[in-house]
Amino acid sequence: MILLGLTDGHNGARKDGSMRRPTNVVIVREGHWGLIKEGGNDSWVMACQWNLEEATTLDTHTHAEVPAAKVEIIEKLEQLEPRLKFGDVDVVIFVSKGVAAKAKQLKAKYPRTRMFVCTGDVPDDEIIWVRKSSLDGEMMKKLFLS
Repeated sequence: MILLGLTDGHNGARKDGSMRRPTNVVIVREGHWGLIKEGGNDSWVMACQWNLEEATTLDTHTHAEVPAAKVEIIEKLEQLEPRLKFGDVDVVIFVSKGVAAKAKQLKAKYPRTRMFVCTGDVPDDEIIWVRKSSLDGEMMKKLFLS
């Protein structure tokens, strides 16, 4: 699978033609909500990791496929902030609505880091923001018609 244009140039080629590092993704396992108990998201976490690590992008200099992401899974929220302070995390994926308040606090503190809360229980009273350039026809159908 090749992902193009999903990082707004973040992983694009440098002026000398060399590629930047892969997108560093951290998946935070902590959290549960409703009937889902701690550890209940493990299969989704593993599928997410696998899919992101399988993703490639094109090196514009060599025209070769290169890894698009490096994925790390952490167990607890307290492991995340030291990594954010260090500045090497590009994307954080939370796997539970139960950590949404903490995710909002961290986003305010680290605005350049993209943060996602993935949940089966999307709040009906909030606006859902979607990057248009990341939607293909199938994703539009799944997102807007489900």
